[in-house]
Amino acid sequence: MSSNLTPIKNLERHIFSLPPHHFSYNNWELLVQLSDPEKTAPDLVNASEKCVKNVLEAARMHGVIEIVGRKLTPWFTNKGLESEIALLTQERQQLIAKTMLLDHHGNALSDMFSQYGIHSEIVKGPTFSNLLYKNREDRIYSDIDFLVKIDDVDRANRVIKDYGFVIGDKQLAAAERTLEYQWVLKTATLDILIEIQADLIHSPSLRRHVGYGYWEHTVADRFNVSPLVKLLLTAIMHTACSNKFGVLKVLVDVLQACRRLTPLDDIGLKLVVRQLQIELEVVTTVNLVANLFDDANAYRIAALFENVFHAKLSSRLI
Repeated sequence: MSSNLTPIKNLERHIFSLPPHHFSYNNWELLVQLSDPEKTAPDLVNASEKCVKNVLEAARMHGVIEIVGRKLTPWFTNKGLESEIALLTQERQQLIAKTMLLDHHGNALSDMFSQYGIHSEIVKGPTFSNLLYKNREDRIYSDIDFLVKIDDVDRANRVIKDYGFVIGDKQLAAAERTLEYQWVLKTATLDILIEIQADLIHSPSLRRHVGYGYWEHTVADRFNVSPLVKLLLTAIMHTACSNKFGVLKVLVDVLQACRRLTPLDDIGLKLVVRQLQIELEVVTTVNLVANLFDDANAYRIAALFENVFHAKLSSRLI
């Protein structure tokens, strides 16, 4: 990768699906700026309606519509584009309603798992939303993931089946390989998706090199370090090994987790990362986030692992 290309431009080339003539570098840069939940929106006084709508549609594709829509609402108001505001409001209300249903069923299942002695934790979705984001509505989710101890997965699947969720034969067969069981509860208004996961790394070939199951997830607890360390590592492993840097949403999760860790957490973070042997995944992901969002916290955390073998090369490749 040429050194004169910014991280934003490289992400545009590698993961954005629209052709360059349709979505320019300036639009991509604007999308990234608007995706940061804790920074104010840039000056949009000279932005065209076409540009703003393209960025908004890209935000939907990249899972950051809640953040970007919130920041663009004043612009639409000033332009008198009431239809766009109504659409954003309706979209937000529908997403919030779905998360409320997800939370209800997720909490009920969590209680049942606990009663049956099933070792599990809800990861990503509501955990990130509640603990990493100042505005919970900035991190809406479309499903709930339970990370379950491998020995308890069969029992967890029986419990969720008895609860009323169903899984198709093809999905069940695929889950034997991915360790991701996708259960659906059909309601009068929409389908509720809850996943039982034995490992956040879904590729069997990749799991031969690195895994992130219930045991790895709870190492931070056993070392009695800050719970924020566990949140950061979950976000990193999901981004690097499951999502593979595919959308902005997961990168924003890492950004927010970096912001919540203080320098007092650094020793604990290094301890857990060394135990799990995931230094390369951590430094690659955090370096990308630091450069993309120009965040001091992410730069600090990346510097903790700057001596990792191949760290500079991997960061340049990604």
